[in-house]
Amino acid sequence: MDYPSNDMWPEGKARPSRLKWFCMTHEWAANLFAFLGVAWFLATVWVAIDYQLPIKNWLNQNHLVHWGLFGIVCAVNVFLMTSFVRLGFADCSKDETCAEAYRGRHGRALFPGLLGWVDHLGEKRRPPRRAA
Repeated sequence: MDYPSNDMWPEGKARPSRLKWFCMTHEWAANLFAFLGVAWFLATVWVAIDYQLPIKNWLNQNHLVHWGLFGIVCAVNVFLMTSFVRLGFADCSKDETCAEAYRGRHGRALFPGLLGWVDHLGEKRRPPRRAA
């Protein structure tokens, strides 16, 4: 599916970026970005735990410069992590422009019995039937 032109996109809807459109039309790319987002998060946790003392010592050497660099690195890290996850889970709405997106992804749930109760949240329970 080609990237839609401006006249093909519905009025009032924001047109997605080319990378997001690619992830919406190619399931392998969406899976790759979802994996990269989770891997990036786990790598961040590993670096924070494994290199905690060297990072603390480095931050105490020059407070102004090192804390500024640390803040920039943390901001870029969070931006990349959330960008990867958003691209991985860039689901398409149920309108006609995205009919081909994620073909086959709306299949069987991974844990249907475990997560089936979520559909019934918020509904009123019926009173039990009385034996006649």
